[in-house]
Amino acid sequence: MEIENISLIGNSIVIQFSEYWYQEDIETLSERLINTDTAFDLQEKIVGADRESLRVIWQNKEQLMIHFDCYSQSCWLESTDAASEAALENVLKHLRVQFI
Repeated sequence: MEIENISLIGNSIVIQFSEYWYQEDIETLSERLINTDTAFDLQEKIVGADRESLRVIWQNKEQLMIHFDCYSQSCWLESTDAASEAALENVLKHLRVQFI
């Protein structure tokens, strides 16, 4: 499954995939985002009924959350603090180079 678009909307980076995905696909999608990009270091995985979230550190400094929501077919990254929020533009540029 390919990444179709990555955009900054407000204080979140929104990732759109080329196909409809299901909760059982989240493992593959998250591995693709995290494991093919050494800039991300997975710290924690939080599994809910319809949402899974990953707490990651980007480039050994910025803390981000990556969310996958099954019902809305949404995937987005958000910062966990002010320093990480300031880095979102750089994260966006980095992701676009890696995946688009």
